[in-house]
Amino acid sequence: MNFLVLFLMRMNKINPFFTVRNKHFLLLLLLTVVFFFPLSFHLYPMKYDAIDCFFPWRYFISNELNQGRFPFWNPYQDLGYPISSDPSSGAWYPIVWFFCLFGKYSIYTISLEYLLHVFLAGIGGYLLFQYFYKNNSISLFGAIAYMTSGVFIGNAQHLPYIVSVCWLPFVILFFLKLKAEIKISSIIFGGITLSLMITGGYPAFVIILFYMFTIFFIVYTYNFIITKSFNAFYQWIFRVGLFTVVAIIFSSGLFYSVYIVQPYLSRLNGFTLENALYSPFSLQSFISFIAPYATSIRSEYFNSDLSMRNGYFGLIPFMFFLLSLFSKMSSNLKILFWFSIFCLTASVGDLLPVRSFLFKYVPMMNVFRFPSVFRGFFILISLLIGLNFLANLDEVKIKRLKYLTLSLIGLFVIFILISRMNGYLNFGHFIKNDIHTDSDTISIRQHLVLSSLISILLLSVYFFIIYKKKKILKWSTILLVLNCFITIQLVGPFTVYSPEFNLKEITENFNQKVPLQIDYNTISIKEVDHLQGIGKPFWKNEGMLQEILTSKGFNSFSFTEYENLENLFPNYFKKLTENKIYLLSDKMFLDNLMSKFEADSTKLNPNVLFYNKNDFDFLSKQKLKTNVSKDKVEVIQISPQSMVFNTQTENQQLFTLFQKNFKGWKAFIKGKRVKIYTSSKNFMTIVLPKGKNKVVFEYHL
Repeated sequence: MNFLVLFLMRMNKINPFFTVRNKHFLLLLLLTVVFFFPLSFHLYPMKYDAIDCFFPWRYFISNELNQGRFPFWNPYQDLGYPISSDPSSGAWYPIVWFFCLFGKYSIYTISLEYLLHVFLAGIGGYLLFQYFYKNNSISLFGAIAYMTSGVFIGNAQHLPYIVSVCWLPFVILFFLKLKAEIKISSIIFGGITLSLMITGGYPAFVIILFYMFTIFFIVYTYNFIITKSFNAFYQWIFRVGLFTVVAIIFSSGLFYSVYIVQPYLSRLNGFTLENALYSPFSLQSFISFIAPYATSIRSEYFNSDLSMRNGYFGLIPFMFFLLSLFSKMSSNLKILFWFSIFCLTASVGDLLPVRSFLFKYVPMMNVFRFPSVFRGFFILISLLIGLNFLANLDEVKIKRLKYLTLSLIGLFVIFILISRMNGYLNFGHFIKNDIHTDSDTISIRQHLVLSSLISILLLSVYFFIIYKKKKILKWSTILLVLNCFITIQLVGPFTVYSPEFNLKEITENFNQKVPLQIDYNTISIKEVDHLQGIGKPFWKNEGMLQEILTSKGFNSFSFTEYENLENLFPNYFKKLTENKIYLLSDKMFLDNLMSKFEADSTKLNPNVLFYNKNDFDFLSKQKLKTNVSKDKVEVIQISPQSMVFNTQTENQQLFTLFQKNFKGWKAFIKGKRVKIYTSSKNFMTIVLPKGKNKVVFEYHL
């Protein structure tokens, strides 16, 4: 045993593992587990979209990968769509592939994925802050604040947001390093982390990041030119180009998938300013900088979705940010500061004209919703700016910090007194029964009073530490940890996890009802749509979990023509769902007659399909006849990338598969490829010869 201890000590001297930085990384991991213990110890499931959108998508992806297939086509939602072309699905995201190595995604896995990204965000923030300030303790302070900030807590249900803000500090760090460093590692790691942000994150973050880098590019180029450092300029351009090429190579699969789906998407057609202004980081939401718990109720007051109104990054770091506004900054910090102010003005939506201007005049700014997405940049940069105050702490700054602390304590005390004088708070009952309740009987004032009481206690201790001038950075970090833990416990049940559900019970129920066996020879699409689901907390995307072909789903990634069919021709769409997953037919009409049929219910029939003029002219010349009583179809196989049918018909007719006709689908009859026609602007139809035939539809991107 003594020999082993001596050996480990010797090895640590040669190649030390327990450096200060690595100890801090281990501390960040421990804090992640403790802060989010309801997820770490699998007490409760995650909330809202995390469990109902991203879990089903990842569950499907893991199913495909574990069966040796890449998840190109998902037939279990909206009568099929190319899930590999959906940037939010995670189909091209290596972290999802990593989790798939351990089998199917589970409700536990989605929590672990979230926690992993929270921890990695702490690492990224730490490295970025260390790059600017060369101080491990300051970097640790900033990292803790960043990984527990408002985006990670408020947007916990939106995994692409979490992925984006996780990799954001890494990408910024490696990009800034390109100017001063020639290391190939910065180029490669920078390109890889950017590709991770692209393949797993929300596209809006990459778009905003592009414009931030463009500003740096312009400023750096100007500086190189006025100093006549042309050789250094050319080297820097080469490094930036290589950085970009690496990112493109590692993201090429997603880029190609998105490229081929563009003509089909509703998201890129008719996207309005009203869409782009939806759910801002409203002016009322600014209260989250000091009291995020107050923003967890009353959506109508905040004029924004629950997930979009938390801008918190710690009360003490926020104080540092305010005081840093009076400090000197490096050129890089100045650029970042003004960019963060720009992001804040864009995040407020229609309160200022910034977001509207971007939507109308700046490329790519018209393809995403939620102005509040800009707040992620403001949070990270504000933390970075705030640490500048901590890094240059002196007697004058300590004095300012003391005054600000006293002022905030006074502000909170005055608010509590005014709240008490203006009405009965029923505070005791609130603490015992309603601390995690959102109902008409609960007021924002009650939330603010509780937040104020906690802040008074915290700041009182902090004032004593400042007054005594004893290890301010160390105690700032300790109080930050305490503040973050309390905040997460208050806000977490509203935005991170669902304490009303027991994770073990949900998992047992899930395992009993997944997958669901269906005989597609006897059941219609409508009947499939109305089958009993798994139950709460799952909602509209249960079809992916139960592996059933359904016309329903919840996804912003939607085909234009399918949305039109649902919204503009609802009666006709309902009629179509009376069919099985397939249809034998001989009736056809021009697609410009769909409106007339929709208006006249007597003309609606489940076997009526519509075609464009070219296809109609060709198909109408074919001798087609269906015999409902004698023609037969047998479903042989249904899988995400192959659907097989045996048919026996008296005459030539049309065979329709109710899956969207998209690039990559091929149809075969008796092994011979045949042309696929688009029926009713969505579905796949082929000309089926008479007699016995084996019909195969296969998807290959």
